Amino acid sequence: MKTKINSAGFTLIFILLIILSFIACRDWDVEPPEIVVHEWYFAYVNIKTISGESAELSWDGYSTDPGFDIEGFNITRKIDDGDFETIVSLDMNQKSYTDNNLNTNKHKYYYIIEGYVDTLIFQSIRKEYSFACGFDQYTDFRDSISYNTISDGYYCWFTENLKYLPAVHPPNEFNEDSIRYFVYGYDGSDVDKAKASTNYQSYGTLYSFVSLTNVCPSNDGWIVPRQENWKTLFAMVGGEAVAGGILKEIDTLHWKSPNTGATNAIGFTALPGGMVDEMLKFTNLRNSARFWDSSSSAYELNFNNTIINTSHNAQNTANSVRCIRKLD
Repeated sequence: MKTKINSAGFTLIFILLIILSFIACRDWDVEPPEIVVHEWYFAYVNIKTISGESAELSWDGYSTDPGFDIEGFNITRKIDDGDFETIVSLDMNQKSYTDNNLNTNKHKYYYIIEGYVDTLIFQSIRKEYSFACGFDQYTDFRDSISYNTISDGYYCWFTENLKYLPAVHPPNEFNEDSIRYFVYGYDGSDVDKAKASTNYQSYGTLYSFVSLTNVCPSNDGWIVPRQENWKTLFAMVGGEAVAGGILKEIDTLHWKSPNTGATNAIGFTALPGGMVDEMLKFTNLRNSARFWDSSSSAYELNFNNTIINTSHNAQNTANSVRCIRKLD
């Protein structure tokens, strides 16, 4: 038996299909839920030496989303090759932390600072701290000689004349186009004998300009100061008219009397190591200290005044070196 479907039935089915299609299509008008992705970044993280046993971590950050901020910060630390451990959690308004009981002469410290909301970490920064300039000595890995240090706020400075001495030459072998190393008053070529001399122990090594490319321990970040580094140091202590006095070691153990105006106020301890002059002779021991910059200028401090004298294009002389390293 066959079922007959009249035109009214077809019409009803057609209407039902249209209704179903319309309902299905309504999903096109429904907006999906908005997914908000917040972003937050560290602007900087600094570590500043407070003392030989403590350092201050400071930081700040920002969000690209108006009105959004993180809840706080976690700081984790590891010592040498140990594991990272959380040492403190801070709220969003605390943007510095002082870590105490450190020993940077023996250990390296690694910090991770994280900005968080709930359990989400928005950004983390890792910093290393292993040297307290002004409190720790730096030991040159090439010869195991240690140097005291001071900070000018931007760079760490040796407070002793560099002693690195891979070879030694008599002054009559000075050549401004060659690498040359000299110890005041020593005319031979035996490094061990030169190192045994009193002048080497007190005043270090005199270097030709060409030798400056490899004298500071660059593997550890130390360099010969640039002109702007010396100018910053002089400005910090009152300018070139008085800087000579402020930077010189006090008394007359090494300096010739009267050692005018010497205060050694910041602990730079400038020592009068003399020079090899253009006549290929040692001269001015105890009278003057002459320090290289990386552009071939030499800065001279004298026993009888407080002025910094600058000799430009001093390649025809050999002078002392103080190494510097940028602070973290």
